[in-house]
Amino acid sequence: MKITKKQAIQLAKKYYGISATAKKLVAYEDFNFRLSTKNGRTYVLKISTDISSFAYLKPQNKILEHLAKNKKKNEHYPEIIASKKGKYIVSLKRGNKKLKMRLLSYLEGECIGNISPSDKLLKNFGTAVAKLDERLQKLQITALEARNYAWDLRNFADSEPYMSYIKNPYQQTLVRYFLSQFQNFVAPVLPNLPHSIIHSDVNEWNTLFKKQKIVGIIDFGDVIHTARINEVAIGIAYMATLVANPLQAACIILKAYHKIIALEEKELEVLYYLIATRLCISVSHSSYYKTQNPENEYITISAKPIWKLLEKWIKISPIRATNMFKETCGFTTTKNEDYS
Repeated sequence: MKITKKQAIQLAKKYYGISATAKKLVAYEDFNFRLSTKNGRTYVLKISTDISSFAYLKPQNKILEHLAKNKKKNEHYPEIIASKKGKYIVSLKRGNKKLKMRLLSYLEGECIGNISPSDKLLKNFGTAVAKLDERLQKLQITALEARNYAWDLRNFADSEPYMSYIKNPYQQTLVRYFLSQFQNFVAPVLPNLPHSIIHSDVNEWNTLFKKQKIVGIIDFGDVIHTARINEVAIGIAYMATLVANPLQAACIILKAYHKIIALEEKELEVLYYLIATRLCISVSHSSYYKTQNPENEYITISAKPIWKLLEKWIKISPIRATNMFKETCGFTTTKNEDYS
């Protein structure tokens, strides 16, 4: 099933009273269009196709409404816009397929994924993510607490069936190694770590910047209630694919985040493996979905840099990384022969 630009224009006019041109935006599963009006206003028309995600559209809207009410200077998030009938979620049907449609404001800015970020931009990224999480941790949404989501780092083992679709034997072994490390060292610890609602996908294509400043965080489709440190791990995982020294970049982001939300030492002790976890979930899922939808370039957009980072990451001693994370956040560490 496809939604064309012409259809997007017709839907915008019919349900929102907006006359605009449309440009298709890349998306993992849904259909997203940038709408541009003659008076210069821009919007994002989002059409969700995955029935399993429909129950989480209202929680997403609740989060966006909360962020709009509590927004501070230089914080920018999409705002949800009602239809002509006052609905924030419009139900559609195409043949036998049920769809859900929403209209959001469009945020201007360049995606971090288009550049190699400077240390200053990495610092600002860490600050922006922490400020977002500071707002989110004040929310309690039962539906998100109950959400069982494959991309939640806690559910790394659920990605195991997808690993067989990784064709390169070395790469598949690499991912399976990190899964075994996760199960041994991380999974038993995660339930006892601080939990909150997190964005869960602060990647290089969901973060916008202008002149070294973060000007927007978009796409709240992955929001979940999970271990707080997972947000840090996800942000670091994707930003580290863009730089020459991933461990240095990780510490810059971590330091900025920790200044706003003080992390606990036990959270830092699993961060090295959680960063790898996100990378492994991404390449496992993209390897599978590529076989199901080979024409969707967005599915594999991050795969190549992620593989490069995983090959770098496994060469970094977990003890060395963890000690650096602890020192970055002001905790004392015990040096040993593996820390060099």
